[in-house]
Amino acid sequence: MVIVLLLIALGISLPLASQRNDVKRIVLIAVVLEALKIAFVLLTRGCDNEAFCLLLVLFYFTAMLPEMLVGGEHGPGSFWVWTAMFGAGVIWNLIPAYLITLFLPERNPRKT
Repeated sequence: MVIVLLLIALGISLPLASQRNDVKRIVLIAVVLEALKIAFVLLTRGCDNEAFCLLLVLFYFTAMLPEMLVGGEHGPGSFWVWTAMFGAGVIWNLIPAYLITLFLPERNPRKT
């Protein structure tokens, strides 16, 4: 299941990104999105409001799907599993990163 999700993310985003020469930009945005996602999850661990908790659960299960599939029920057990979870999350973020770059201005080539 994880492999299928990752192949879909790679198969959609990387060819589109390579057409615009934005691969480095998209990967950087995907890594930043993953770091922000982890920070958001860590900062919102405890909540008292039921509606807010429901929104957090929906966000968590949507945004963290590959990490949950790779890490298992109890989270990462070793450094290598954590690294695999982070990599799966970055690949999962490639599509939103590509969509973000569509709204950014085009980079002008340097004139020397």
